Amino acid sequence: MIPEIKLPSITAFDNYEIVTYEPGKTVIRSVVSENGLNPYGMAHGGFLYTLCDYTAGITAYSLGSVSVTLQSNINYIKASYKGDILCIEGICIHNGKTTKVIETKIRNENNEIICSASFTMYHVKAV
Repeated sequence: MIPEIKLPSITAFDNYEIVTYEPGKTVIRSVVSENGLNPYGMAHGGFLYTLCDYTAGITAYSLGSVSVTLQSNINYIKASYKGDILCIEGICIHNGKTTKVIETKIRNENNEIICSASFTMYHVKAV
């Protein structure tokens, strides 16, 4: 018999602020809330990934491209906890006609890297 398990909802953008929005570079600030925690009280990997993925998409958009994620890779480096102020930075390192490569990093308020990710974004249409 399989036990009934109720997983909590994870929401990444219940609080955020766009700090920088310029062609090829985006910075978003967010605070880790209860909705972004795993059962161990740390920021959930899916929460952190989603912050990076959205930032990559917004960075591609800043270059005039509506894009979808074609490929991604993330490295989790340090734990983050409720109340931590996160700064998510996206920088385009390749701005091709059909693909863009966006590097993202999440840092905490002490400028420590929480995670680093790379996204290949596929251009769907112009903005």
